[in-house]
Amino acid sequence: MKRMAAVLAGAMLVTMLGLTGVANAASVHLQAPVITVDSQWTIVVAGFGCEAETITGAHTWAADRGFDSGTWTKDKLVLWMNWTAGNGVGLRFKGKWDGTEFAGTLSVPGARLPAILVPGYFCE
Repeated sequence: MKRMAAVLAGAMLVTMLGLTGVANAASVHLQAPVITVDSQWTIVVAGFGCEAETITGAHTWAADRGFDSGTWTKDKLVLWMNWTAGNGVGLRFKGKWDGTEFAGTLSVPGARLPAILVPGYFCE
């Protein structure tokens, strides 16, 4: 009987520790990076390649190709980009920060394509 009580007590302790761990893990919040002037980002569109963007000012960016430029907005974990000049006028990106990248879609006329925006310059 003492042995059964010890096993039950051990099981209860493991359960309590497990629940505490889950509670602590659930309370950890993702935080998107701060986007600063002169920081570089790369947007990668599945099946179409990439374009490197440089933040040029408060909520503006310029690309390394196609003379593209535009605006961006971020609200907590979600980032939006709009192409306002260059070859990509009218494109829109919306992505949610997942801990390593903004994952989402690039909206083009008539389609939405999977895309990611990652910190750094990765286009060749």
